[in-house]
Amino acid sequence: MGDVIVSVNNQPVKSAADLKTAVQAAPSGKPIAMLIMQGEQSRFIAVNKP
Repeated sequence: MGDVIVSVNNQPVKSAADLKTAVQAAPSGKPIAMLIMQGEQSRFIAVNKP
């Protein structure tokens, strides 16, 4: 199984629709914090919204 996005900017993500909504709601020009599960480990990453 691949990586799983658990949350975006502290908002839970349970589906692709949740992810899309969270990313669209994030302000442009600021990093988006994503909590990613990689197997048994979790990791935060930041991505820039264009």
